[in-house]
Amino acid sequence: PPSDADPRHDGLMILVADSFKELVLESKEHVLVCVHAPWCEACQKVKPHFQRLAKMLKGCDTIRVALMDSDENYVNSRFFPEPFIPNVKLFMAGKKGSPLTCNTEKTFEAYVRFLEEHTSVKLADAVEEYYPTYCVAKEVNELIEELRVAAMTQNLRLAEGRVPPAT
Repeated sequence: PPSDADPRHDGLMILVADSFKELVLESKEHVLVCVHAPWCEACQKVKPHFQRLAKMLKGCDTIRVALMDSDENYVNSRFFPEPFIPNVKLFMAGKKGSPLTCNTEKTFEAYVRFLEEHTSVKLADAVEEYYPTYCVAKEVNELIEELRVAAMTQNLRLAEGRVPPAT
């Protein structure tokens, strides 16, 4: 896919061995990478957290979130010397040669805290800044107006045949 974007999950990159250098090491953004495998139960529990993070940080231009399948790709042991998965690293902008290992609980909240501690990114701010763009992309205002017009112009028979309650 273009820029290794996951078409099923907004904002999430799917890294392959050939794109790792370009999309992680040569990028100007911080990149949070999770190396995983499809057979790994712990990895399958972590993936939804990364999908959610990616979606919430989609509008943030200083950080990217990525997954890399260790069964399908060569994983450079210089950056991932640990023999376990899931293996989560934060490649900091300007310091790509020495990524930070994320040794937190494997929860969404823990990953958010890790990112907020090590980057200037605040999840709540990123979501708030992206919301207007999201509304335009998803045509939220048009949908709300369409529903309002439909509600005002339809002969809604919600109360027809109902008797007021006895007092």
